[in-house]
Amino acid sequence: MPRKNQQQISNDQKIALTRARAARYVALRSINKILSIAIDAAINPKNRPTLDSRVLSLDQFVTTFNNEQKHILSILAETDEIDQFVRLDEGVSEIMQSTCDRINVIVSSFKRNTSIPTTRNERGPSSVQSLILPRIEIPKFDGNIIAWCSFRDMFQSLVHENNMYSD
Repeated sequence: MPRKNQQQISNDQKIALTRARAARYVALRSINKILSIAIDAAINPKNRPTLDSRVLSLDQFVTTFNNEQKHILSILAETDEIDQFVRLDEGVSEIMQSTCDRINVIVSSFKRNTSIPTTRNERGPSSVQSLILPRIEIPKFDGNIIAWCSFRDMFQSLVHENNMYSD
């Protein structure tokens, strides 16, 4: 098996670095999209179910982001370019963290504001009419087996695991 020369190894590392940065930016764009949905849901309460389903995937995007960030750091350490990481890549982690913080603040404000006060002493018809649950837009399964897992996760988060509604 022929040995790769120093030039080829350097090119392979550049390609790996470019791929890792691209994957990291895809994850960051997904996190930013969740922030946009959160801001929209704060303005338009009808969009909260969409936010609830998207927030479930936030941890996955953060994990992907962090894994790619570690991969970038590893490649730059191999090539003795740690200063490049500090100059170009470290700030991206701070941006991602502040974006996640903003998402979490918005989501936690929804949880605080959605508690519905109920009085258990009143049994008259007026108390029943005053308790109206928010409407949930339940997704529809189109029969595509590939999309089943994401549909099931979204449905469970909106219906079964939604803390906004209690028994």
